[in-house]
Amino acid sequence: MHLTSRIPTIGRNLLLLSMFALAACAHPGPDTLSATTGPGTGGGGGTAITFELSDLEGDWVGQLIPTNLARPERNFYIRIAAGAVTEAADSLGNEWKGADSERSLEFSEAGVMQTIMESNIFTNNLVLDAQMDDAMSSLTGSFSNLAPDGALIEGTFVLVHSIGSGHFPDTLITGVWDGFGANERAKRRNFTATLDTDGTVLAGEIRRPDNDDLIHSYSAGSGIFAYSDSAIGRLDDVVILGDDGSILTFVYLLIDEEGSLLGGPGFDSLLGTGVVELNRAAVAPK
Repeated sequence: MHLTSRIPTIGRNLLLLSMFALAACAHPGPDTLSATTGPGTGGGGGTAITFELSDLEGDWVGQLIPTNLARPERNFYIRIAAGAVTEAADSLGNEWKGADSERSLEFSEAGVMQTIMESNIFTNNLVLDAQMDDAMSSLTGSFSNLAPDGALIEGTFVLVHSIGSGHFPDTLITGVWDGFGANERAKRRNFTATLDTDGTVLAGEIRRPDNDDLIHSYSAGSGIFAYSDSAIGRLDDVVILGDDGSILTFVYLLIDEEGSLLGGPGFDSLLGTGVVELNRAAVAPK
């Protein structure tokens, strides 16, 4: 039996078809439930459970871990509603939602999922292949990402089913975060921020990595890091005012369930656009 919904989408180019040929052919068509949303297939698992498309409903959160260790891990979520992928994003600034992308989803009665997400704006395509566990609480599998720079990035992931609002508690944000921001030319600037228990900035700074020269400093109360959606660990439109009058804006940030990685795209009024990757550097302030 097939359940399918579809709205108009653009066609795949030959490069994408070639890239995903093995993934597409590796999954059987019979007894597969599918949906396509715009502008994936399964087999295996135990014999005691018959999965349904509705088992995928909700938010799934985790990390995409590249096989190539030179590539960064990234926080990731995918939202599924009414049997279709409505949106997905990672902490490297990649988003698939609305009319900007085409998103397909296939799920077999054996609990095997495949989803293919393609940007309609530029090359940025992601394929997820996963097996749902018998408790219907996690998806374990592999991914292939044809990135905007043309690189093919592959790896593994485990996504867990979010319990909804509050899945990511406020305490995950609190503490000292240290890392860097990098632009499209891989030019880096070091960034550090100390956040109070409510996410308010207590102190922060941006420095040059080569000579440690101070570029921006941030005083207490200069901004606040707060969830826009605690079901997926997403913080939208985080704005920090520099002591020198500069403005640092994070379009969005994603945090992991352990509160160890925080990242997303943003722009600085003087330095330009880039992506930030921060790690927890110390215990939360008291």
